[in-house]
Amino acid sequence: MTKNDWDVIVIGGGGAGLCAAVTAREAGQEVLLLSKGPIGRGCATAYSGGLFSVAVEGMTVEEHRKRSLECGRYLNERHLLNVLVEEAPARWAREQPASKGEIAPGDATRNKIRNWTANTGGALPGDLWQRLNEVVDRRLGPLRTGTGIEQGLIELERLEEQLPRMRFERESDLRKALEMENLCLTARLVARSALARRESRGQHFREDHPKQDDAWLRHVVIRRGAQGPLLELKDVTQRETNHQKV
Repeated sequence: MTKNDWDVIVIGGGGAGLCAAVTAREAGQEVLLLSKGPIGRGCATAYSGGLFSVAVEGMTVEEHRKRSLECGRYLNERHLLNVLVEEAPARWAREQPASKGEIAPGDATRNKIRNWTANTGGALPGDLWQRLNEVVDRRLGPLRTGTGIEQGLIELERLEEQLPRMRFERESDLRKALEMENLCLTARLVARSALARRESRGQHFREDHPKQDDAWLRHVVIRRGAQGPLLELKDVTQRETNHQKV
């Protein structure tokens, strides 16, 4: 057995592990990265759990905060966590129209469900879900290229074209169908943002733009527009810049 000396050993090839390994190597350290799966295909637990841990009915703000911290292994950025568990729900509540009872689905949603129920020849939501996972894993993982992202957008568009023709076999297919629409939209917005950011920063690593470029020390913001999503760039505030240096 060959014995090697390493300055840093990183266990886990997800987003956090890759960032740690690259940062240590750029600092001149000899790094060993250990991963149970292919490099670049890690689950990025702290990201997916910490960011997408959502509140359920009856959950308090503190319960939501505790759950998000646990999912994120207590590595969450606390300022952004406060936005997620405090500011976002309050803002959403303020923007909702006054209602005396449960909000019923709109006509467009009812027609959509009616069409799905009548379909007989389309794909099942679960099958499209699996294909979406494959596209995101292959094209939008931590290691990205502009060409790969562009191809991913084409594949996402083909998937979205199949959504109106989905068919149901069981009651749970309705929930999956509605979630598929949101998941495809989210994946497309992530892809557009990643394609626009021509640098590498944090868990976003562009193999065709491997260096961090402070000209891109900006937020990529996507807003709803009359003709579809609009991508904007927002300058980072002095407070955020100072926080990053701490």
